[in-house]
Parts: sequence; structure tokens; C-alpha cells
Amino acid sequence: MRKIKIMANPLKKLFVENQNSINLILNFLLVGVIAFLSWQLENRVFSIFIITFFFVAMFFRRKHYFILIRMLIILFVFFNTLTLDAFILLKKSDLPSIQHPKAELINLFTPHSGQGVLPPQVITMISILNENGVESYKLSEKYTADVVIYQRIVEGAWPIRPDNNSSFTLIATDEMDNYKDCLTIDKKEDVILVNCS
Repeated sequence: MRKIKIMANPLKKLFVENQNSINLILNFLLVGVIAFLSWQLENRVFSIFIITFFFVAMFFRRKHYFILIRMLIILFVFFNTLTLDAFILLKKSDLPSIQHPKAELINLFTPHSGQGVLPPQVITMISILNENGVESYKLSEKYTADVVIYQRIVEGAWPIRPDNNSSFTLIATDEMDNYKDCLTIDKKEDVILVNCS
């Protein structure tokens, strides 16, 4: 126990003696990281400003300048990233559910209640699948390559599952030449359901 206490005293003494230098190094690293990030985010003016301000504050060696630098960094993070947009979206989406929880709970348990946010093509695809009683499907190359369409159809059509071995394929109208041997089951707008069994 005494050895630990003896070892801790030199470390504490070293820290106390060099506290200003350690704080300066930490502040320099923090400013450097924020300046680098702002430079990468194409905000060159802020990057140069924060570094210049840091060196001017270091020249005057007043503690409240370093507090101001920290405030500038917080403002940068808040306004230059998606943080503010995320707070605004949370407020828009959560405020109605807090004010009227009954309506939100009813929507939660209503079938197909979330489909209003899906892309129009996906809504058309889901409609075709439901009207034709399809239990599994696959998407054409065009729709599979579109990450948004692919993800939204997988989550929106549930419990109808995508299956690469399915004979039913959802294709775009401009892909019909690739599926000449398939039987057209249904067509709505620019989406066609074909059976390639």
C-alpha cells in the first residue's frame, strides 16, 4: 500500500507541474482534429479560423479564450453536422406521438399503415404482389441494383419474402425484352409481374 502511495506522489507531482503544458497539448489536439474534420467537410474558412484563433489565444494565454475555442467547437459540431437536422426531424416525428399517443398506437397496429413513406414504385410492387396472392418473389437486375428499391420492397412486402428461386419476378417495363419467355401476370404503371416457371 505504501509503495503505491509513494509511486502515485511522483505522478501527481509530474501532472501538477506540467498541467498547463498537458492542457495546451490536449487543446491543440482537439483543435487540430476539429480543423481537419471541417476541412474534410469542405468548410475551409472555419478550419483556418479555428486554428488562427487558437494561436492568437495561445499568444495571449488567457483561459477564457480556450473556453471560447471549446464553445466554437461545440457550435461547429452542432451546426456543421447532421445533429441539428436530426433534432428537427425527431421533433417533427415525435411531437405528434407524444401529444396524441392513441392515434400513433392505432397506426402501429393497422396493416399497411407505414406504406405512405415508401417510394411509388415500391407501393406499386406491393400492390401487385398482394392482389395476385404471391408468396415469394424475386426482383429483376434493375431493381436489385437499386439499393433503395430493394431495401424498401423487402421491408414493405413482408411477410411476402424475396426468394431467388421464385418463379415470380418483378421487372420494369423497359426490361420486358429480357423476359420474353415469361408469362405476364400483372402490370401496373411501370412495374410488371412475370412468371418464369
